[in-house]
Amino acid sequence: MTKHWPLHLVAECRAYVAPPNATFEEWLTKYYPDNWMTRELAGASYLLKKGGAAAALSLLEEKNQEEGEEEEVLRKMKQEPVGPDELEKAKARLHLFSAILLTEKWDESVKLMNKLFGWKELDYMKHRKGSRENTSAQQELSPETLELLKKRNTLDMQLYEYAVHLHNNQVSTL
Repeated sequence: MTKHWPLHLVAECRAYVAPPNATFEEWLTKYYPDNWMTRELAGASYLLKKGGAAAALSLLEEKNQEEGEEEEVLRKMKQEPVGPDELEKAKARLHLFSAILLTEKWDESVKLMNKLFGWKELDYMKHRKGSRENTSAQQELSPETLELLKKRNTLDMQLYEYAVHLHNNQVSTL
């Protein structure tokens, strides 16, 4: 039996824009919600305040916001706290995916997709464009920025560890 994504839990993928001169640290603290992946997988209502995007748009209509104020209202609303309950919802949603793919285990991920979807072997390295090889945030970011990332993404880090566990289980069946 096919599992379907519950419509009331559909998440919203949004670009979080910052002014062109914003530093990464400003973008991280002022424009980007903490634990974004946990929020995304927990559902739309966790990306925004309780009630989700509909409540945000209602608020904007009621207040008859001036042009440009919409992003500010939405940005403020994205900071609603998430906790262990949302993490458990996000973990449960991972089970709806046919495959859990990890970029750092790309060869395994491709083999998993080949098996699950009946794909032929693909030499994906010859198609790789626009990406840098062998880069690391630990090498490129300051220790303070890395600590800020960890602090703002503690639930996402737990979600990631759970996803690695699921990925390893899926790969073990190859």
